[in-house]
Amino acid sequence: RRGEEGSSVQVQLRGQFRTLAVTEVFVFSQSSNLSMCSHSCKGECVCARRGEESCAQKVCECGPDTVGDTCSDNMRRSWIHLPQIGMTATKRQFNASLFQELKGLINTNQAVSGTSDVCNVSAKVFVEGGNIGMGGRGAGFASTLHFVSGYLSKAFAVHKPFIFSGRLNYAINKHCDQQDKLGDFECYFQPFSGCAELKDMFYKKWKPPVSRQGNNRCAIGRYCNDLGHFNLVGPPGLMANKGTFWMRAALVEFLMRLNSRTEGLIDLGKIKRDIGFKHPIIGVHVRHGDACHTTERKGRCKGLEGYLPAIKTMSEKYNITRVYLATDDQEVIKESKKYRHLYEFITYSFNRTMMESDKLIERRTDLYVKNSMTAHHLMLSTLIDTLLLRDSDVLVAHLLSNMSRLALELSAAQKLYIPPFISMDGPWCHHWKMCPR
Repeated sequence: RRGEEGSSVQVQLRGQFRTLAVTEVFVFSQSSNLSMCSHSCKGECVCARRGEESCAQKVCECGPDTVGDTCSDNMRRSWIHLPQIGMTATKRQFNASLFQELKGLINTNQAVSGTSDVCNVSAKVFVEGGNIGMGGRGAGFASTLHFVSGYLSKAFAVHKPFIFSGRLNYAINKHCDQQDKLGDFECYFQPFSGCAELKDMFYKKWKPPVSRQGNNRCAIGRYCNDLGHFNLVGPPGLMANKGTFWMRAALVEFLMRLNSRTEGLIDLGKIKRDIGFKHPIIGVHVRHGDACHTTERKGRCKGLEGYLPAIKTMSEKYNITRVYLATDDQEVIKESKKYRHLYEFITYSFNRTMMESDKLIERRTDLYVKNSMTAHHLMLSTLIDTLLLRDSDVLVAHLLSNMSRLALELSAAQKLYIPPFISMDGPWCHHWKMCPR
């Protein structure tokens, strides 16, 4: 507009093979009363202070699963979310007080206090023991957690506490056996519900599923392909209008509550001090390992050089030169040394050779043995990388990967806004499988 000073330029190219045309350049401008809101907002232009008659300042109010300065980023379609007016631009859209209310409702539904009468009657709880992966004991950790979060969705929708009676492959190790929690999520996490007695009863009754297709990674029937419950949103009203990402962020954060023993084993604060994890910092997830030769990602793994343009974008836009590098590949760590003149790369040191295999991780029968500590070390390193990505200010991620999705969801739940992100391979997906790109 004539007489108004442009504040930034946003360029959006949707699709894999697109060329930039002049009509796709959108120029933001800002006037004293923010009147541009009505012209650029893809949501609803509302008063910044609800109920104010004069409406001195307007803001863009987004609909379900849309975020950004103009609500133009759809969480289920966008590969990139780069707020133009700062990293916390989505804070108002996220609605922190409403999110905290949702978390309270989940806690209440799960009877975490242990005082609810529903824990006295098995018919009043929602029990599931089926799991993905070989033998129904789980696949990769993040995909397993996302799968189990679907059960929590269904339980929340019918107002019953969810009890998981199944097994977690990462907890089949010597450490968990010594804690009398072999194969149990509770080896590392707080109980999912306050119904301890019922949980113990159903846990002891669990039997592994029998696959008619032999070595099938998903032998539990309809839940392998039934994904409808991942579309469930919050209760009717404002919560429902926030969409699926908002709901799933609250659910996975609930499941990811570490128990005190695990917090002590990890000591995240000490790790941050030891490796120099300081804000502001870019979190970068480079997924290699079994993903390089299995599933839809086969043959599409890139070296760190392929991530540099995205890292550069984040660095220049938000003035950040420190990078936390989360990867399962030691060669990526070595490659980062070539770029030390550009960025300060920080990594957490652990034995990455245990991840070297041409098999899917759930088919690594050498890992999940009750007299071995390998799966325990794998669990801790996975948690540490995920939590440090969560705590990063911005993310360069693989949203086809469940670990990247989990980090983004946990980051939003902790920060109470969706942080800036660039995905290398596709948009965020609301369930445990891969969504179409």
